[in-house]
Amino acid sequence: MSSLRFLVIALAALVIAPSSGSAQATPPLARLFPHRATIDAPPGLVRLSPPAEVLLEARADLSDVRVLDRDDREVPFLVDRGERPVPQDAPREALAPVLDATREAMRVRGVTQVREVLTIETPSAPPVGATWVLRVSTARSRFVTRARLVWTQAPEGERDVARGALFRIGAPAREKLEIATSGLGRGRVRVELEGEDGYLEPTFVWLAVRDEPRASTLDVPLAITGTRHERGRTIVIAARPAGVTPERIVIGTRTASFVRRVDVTAIDAAHGRLAIASGTALRVPGVPGADERSLDVAAARGDRLEITIDDGDSPPLDALEITAVVRAPSLVFEGDRAAMLRFGGGRVRAPSYDLQRLFGTTFGEELLDRRLTGTATLGTIEREPGFVAGPALEVAMRAGARIDDRTYEHVATLTIPETRDGLAHVVLPADVLSAARTDLADLRIVDGDGAQRGYLLGDTAAPLDVALTARALDRGELEEGWSRVALDAPVERIAASAIELVTSAGFVEREVVIVGRGEDDTEIELARTWVSRTPGEDARPLVVTTRATRVRSLELRVHDGDEAPLAIESAIARVHTFDLFVTAPAGEYRVLAGAPDASAPRYEIQRARELVLAVRAGDASIGAVTRNPAWRGPGLFDRAGGETFVVWAVLILAVIVLAAVTLRVARSAPEPEREG
Repeated sequence: MSSLRFLVIALAALVIAPSSGSAQATPPLARLFPHRATIDAPPGLVRLSPPAEVLLEARADLSDVRVLDRDDREVPFLVDRGERPVPQDAPREALAPVLDATREAMRVRGVTQVREVLTIETPSAPPVGATWVLRVSTARSRFVTRARLVWTQAPEGERDVARGALFRIGAPAREKLEIATSGLGRGRVRVELEGEDGYLEPTFVWLAVRDEPRASTLDVPLAITGTRHERGRTIVIAARPAGVTPERIVIGTRTASFVRRVDVTAIDAAHGRLAIASGTALRVPGVPGADERSLDVAAARGDRLEITIDDGDSPPLDALEITAVVRAPSLVFEGDRAAMLRFGGGRVRAPSYDLQRLFGTTFGEELLDRRLTGTATLGTIEREPGFVAGPALEVAMRAGARIDDRTYEHVATLTIPETRDGLAHVVLPADVLSAARTDLADLRIVDGDGAQRGYLLGDTAAPLDVALTARALDRGELEEGWSRVALDAPVERIAASAIELVTSAGFVEREVVIVGRGEDDTEIELARTWVSRTPGEDARPLVVTTRATRVRSLELRVHDGDEAPLAIESAIARVHTFDLFVTAPAGEYRVLAGAPDASAPRYEIQRARELVLAVRAGDASIGAVTRNPAWRGPGLFDRAGGETFVVWAVLILAVIVLAAVTLRVARSAPEPEREG
């Protein structure tokens, strides 16, 4: 009967499989983005300029925009917003030592005027598109001086390359210590300073500076949700989409001639009101240049803008319109891979692509400005039918199997806030890492009923800095000339990848050894190296790279020679940790750890890793680790081990059998005959 049933099931599977495989499943990432559009692009690196419809639906930082290939896999891209800072790998500044200096003072109409003439040298040519700006440093707390810079080795002889004022004044405190040059080449520069506040005796630094390029922009009309008139003012409320961060606000109206003061305020429910612009909008027909209806605005937050127009006794502006001028970003990616743009929803994390790391480098600048092969275009923007409006991970939020919490030695409280998509994130603290096994296979998240909640370990997070207490020890069995310092950690066990030693010693050149005590109390050498610091060097911590082996204690040994022991004031251990992502409703949960025999858990969430890591997670928190009151510890059988018990059982059984056989033989033996 069972064989017949198996055959029926197998045949049914063969029939159903083709039909189910032919149905196209919804790609995992489609659940997260409400909008999509096809991409048409030539091969090579291309540029795509998203239209206003994309910017209105996406977040301002484009964190909820993805470029995908035909298999719905992410295609890395670089966001280009038009900025061109001086590349990080190009010279940005250069010292300008004074080669010659003359100073003179004179009395003019009862006022002492001073003049300083200093000769400096220009550095090599600035980065492409940049000019050199001279920064002046002086100890004088208050001054106003006239500055003139003369390039003394210009082709025509001498050339003025800069003129201006430098000052530092108080009430309110303001200063201008930089002066831009124009037409400056390689050679020497004469700096002439004249003022009435004494000699500056300055030092100089050349800075490479670029003018901010005028990036391409988009005009985005803002929807007016309310208008009222009171006491000679028109107050307009305009909706600001999350993806629109205006650089300017433009006032549109059919009124032919007007001059009005305009104030713009951003309204944020969480942070209140923030003034972001103030100025005058005007239009006077027939007067050249008298059409200034835009105002530069600071970065806005919140979902509304309040525009207040001072009408005075004039009638309100007719047919008022508000337009936001936004910088138009573009995406740079491999055109032959790109097939689909998904965007909107605001429910995913910002991607971290290696291509974006090229921005701000010489190579990235070369790529963006001269190496792109073409332009990509978008097809029709449409709604994504696979988009899930509810929590994206709702299916993974159900409780799992129950566990016996008595086998876990340590416990901590995990607090999960309300999250949009059912995903919470926390970085594992040092005490959880100490309580769990090194492979974290015994880590469990359980609810109040003892049921497991699925979790996913992300990639290695930024290292934790764990403060260590330095405590001097006696030399013990070490050779003469060595000193010992205990580095006490606030956790029972620790695996440090580096240790920073804080000392005020100005000159250091010593051999150091860091050792630890393992689980079985054996000594483990974690590092052996030299640390050094020269006089005048910044008093930064001395960093010792160590093997990331988990130990119960740390000890520093320093070879001082005939010097006094190196005074270690404190230390910091750098510990690798992990991001923990949990799918669970808001509430309090328990983190269990410390079960040596536990096997690694298997959750459905682990098979949806790409989807989980794309979702924007809420920030959870973990309390301090304590001893689990339900823990019962290993019994006698567990402590001794099963094999040991088997051996002892065999031995005892053997003794019993041997004793029984001996007794039986003794009883069955015939009694010796008596003599006579």
